[in-house]
Amino acid sequence: MKARAPAKGEKPEEAADRDKRHAERIAQLEARLARERTLAAHTLLIAKSTLDDLLKKRADLLEQKKE
Repeated sequence: MKARAPAKGEKPEEAADRDKRHAERIAQLEARLARERTLAAHTLLIAKSTLDDLLKKRADLLEQKKE
């Protein structure tokens, strides 16, 4: 685990709290990484109709100006 670099002028109480939050965040990220690595080998199949709106060009989504 990487150590957190203390901020300049940081008080000991603040340092302890920030170190604790940093350690919690690192633990969350490591758990997420482990979970995502287990799913990395899987392929998700999605129907084309589900993705059609996401694959549209920006110009198609914007309303045409009426003159």
